[in-house]
Amino acid sequence: MLNDDKPVLRLQNGQFFVYGTPWCGKHQLQTNVKAPVRALSLLQQNPKNSIKKLEQHRLLPVLLNQTARPHDAVKMQKLLDLLHCFSKMIPIYQLNCSISMEAVDLAYCTMKGWTE
Repeated sequence: MLNDDKPVLRLQNGQFFVYGTPWCGKHQLQTNVKAPVRALSLLQQNPKNSIKKLEQHRLLPVLLNQTARPHDAVKMQKLLDLLHCFSKMIPIYQLNCSISMEAVDLAYCTMKGWTE
C-alpha cells in the first residue's frame, strides 16, 4: 500500500511512477516508496463487481476530477498536458466493486490482461 488517499504521480524518463505521501486517508495507510504505474482503476462501491476500460475521449474530465488543480494558468496547462500524456500511456478502468476477494481478483486479472 503506497497511499490510501493522496498519492503523487510523476513522469520520469518517459515512464509514470506513483509515490506514497504523508497525506493519507482515514485508514492512515502510506509508505514512502515509488512504483511504476501499469494501470489505474477508479473505484465505485457496488454490490455487483464489474470492471471496464474507459474510452479515451472520456478520460480527461475523470482524471481532472481526481487531481489537485493549480489556479495559475501556466501550471494548469502543464497539468492538462501531463494528464493527456498519462491517459495515452496508462490504461484506466472503472471498477464497480464490493469489499470482496472476488473484486480484487477481477481487478487484478483484468488489468494484467488475463480476462476482458
